[in-house]
Amino acid sequence: MVNHLENCIDYRGSNYLNSIFVAIAETLGFTSVENAITFFRTMLAEMEMKYPVASDCEAELELLIKSVNPLRLKNNPIRLTDYVIKQCYENILK
Repeated sequence: MVNHLENCIDYRGSNYLNSIFVAIAETLGFTSVENAITFFRTMLAEMEMKYPVASDCEAELELLIKSVNPLRLKNNPIRLTDYVIKQCYENILK
């Protein structure tokens, strides 16, 4: 979301949304959102959380994309297009 503030659909605007990300970073003790994200990713790696492994990546990718309910995404502050959803799942599965 941080990298796509131009797609903000929250009525309060992208500056407001960015201020929320900054507040979260500061709460975690960081001076930048990017440092907080790096910390979070490092923490997940240290917990040795495994990513899911797809046996048939393309078929599973299509199934996941088709299973997304767009109505459930309306509360997300960043517009999630079909392309963005596909990218998210590709990053997880590959």
